[in-house]
Amino acid sequence: MCLGIAGRIVAFDAARPDVASVAVEGVARDINIGLLEGLEVGDWILIHLGFALETMTAEEAADSVDMLRTIGPNGDVETAGEPEPPATPERARAPWESEPAPWAKART
Repeated sequence: MCLGIAGRIVAFDAARPDVASVAVEGVARDINIGLLEGLEVGDWILIHLGFALETMTAEEAADSVDMLRTIGPNGDVETAGEPEPPATPERARAPWESEPAPWAKART
C-alpha cells in the first residue's frame, strides 16, 4: 500500500518550474509538480515520494488529514492521538549497527 499525503501549494520556484513549495502540516517542502498542469498557489495536491500525483479539493485534503490522524503515528487506530514513544538507543539502532547511532547516545 502506498501512502499519499495532502499538501497545499504556497509558492512556485521560477528557477525550477517543476518544483513548488508545498505546506504539509505546516512544514514547507519542495515538491516536484512536473506531472500536473495548471496549478496555482493555494491548490491542494496529493503527494507521494516528493511528487505531486493529483489535485485535490479542500474537502478531500481535510478527509485525508483526518484519516491519517485517525490511524495514528504507528499506523494503528488503537494508538491514534498518542505521542510516539521517545527514541531509545535500542530503537534508534539500525539492525546492522553494533553501536547506537551517535545521536541516540545518552548525554553525560
